[in-house]
Amino acid sequence: AKLAISLAHCGNIQDSIMAYQTLVQQKDLVEIGSRTTIYFETSKGIFSSKFEGLYSNGLQPQDDPNKTTINELLTTELDKKLFSSFNYSLIKFAKATILYRIYEMECVVGTQALEKQEERIRAFKKIEDELKDVMKVLSKLEEIALKKNQIEEEE
Repeated sequence: AKLAISLAHCGNIQDSIMAYQTLVQQKDLVEIGSRTTIYFETSKGIFSSKFEGLYSNGLQPQDDPNKTTINELLTTELDKKLFSSFNYSLIKFAKATILYRIYEMECVVGTQALEKQEERIRAFKKIEDELKDVMKVLSKLEEIALKKNQIEEEE
């Protein structure tokens, strides 16, 4: 998730989306405690390059290949059961960062400027909602950590 966030901040949206997709689809994750073969790793998704071509940094977000990728990003929901609360929040933050950087860099001019602006506003509201959820989870985690520290200090 940190890689996706870093790549998005650098403006490399295509690679950022690829890193995000590997997390969401649980590909290229480390298998702990097992000896693996190349066949096993390939079947689990390691060495996969199926995410290439999802987003083109040279096109506008409303262009066809990019628009489908953005719609997938907006509609993809994570299964909370598969991740810890912190990792779940980090992945949601990565998604919000990617979307923010996409729409922040968009140049809105021309005859369809008003329609594009409305689309950007909808996307920014979705991003804001996701970031609010992340902040709620992180504040709860911080409260839990503070309570644990207080209990440990009392003992």
